[in-house]
Amino acid sequence: MNHLAPRTSPTHAAARASSRLASAKATIATITALGLALSGCSSDEPSKKSYTVPTTLCGAAVPPEILTAVLPPGKKLRTKLWKSEYNQSTCRVFIDDEPVLAAHYDWRLKENTIFDAAPALMELDRNKDVNPEGTFGYTKKGGITKAACPNPARSEYKTWQLFAYIITYEDEGTKEDMKNLVTAYGKGMTESSECTSKGRTT
Repeated sequence: MNHLAPRTSPTHAAARASSRLASAKATIATITALGLALSGCSSDEPSKKSYTVPTTLCGAAVPPEILTAVLPPGKKLRTKLWKSEYNQSTCRVFIDDEPVLAAHYDWRLKENTIFDAAPALMELDRNKDVNPEGTFGYTKKGGITKAACPNPARSEYKTWQLFAYIITYEDEGTKEDMKNLVTAYGKGMTESSECTSKGRTT
């Protein structure tokens, strides 16, 4: 009667099983480490603001660090100006081709208030978001100011009021950041070609 001898001894089989288990654990550890590294990269990357921030917001000088505070992360920034033939202008800021912020100026009759000029999206509360003089108001979503413009480029605006306001489409920055931006934008408009007699037309 023939007896079949086992090809591998129990000791060798156990050793091989232990080696396979160790190899599997090493593979899992490697995959896990790689996954953590990749997730770390993906979580860090979106938080970076790799674009260059301009020193002007479509003609109005604004310190880059003030504008940056309300902008989201991304790689590329561009601006585009829409200017009407009459009394309004809109400048939009795009990050990676997505609109993230809009800066406006609007000439209105002097009797108009900031509530007449401010869009509903700003959600201004006259009891907590507006200064006592009623010339400046802001929320985290945007802000508006009556910009001084004693020498408008267009002489017919001499008796009008210039309103400058910002709307953000992102939840970036704080309410105080928006206050700083609107203040800077209003000052920039006062010093822009819109409000200098050098560029005056009739």
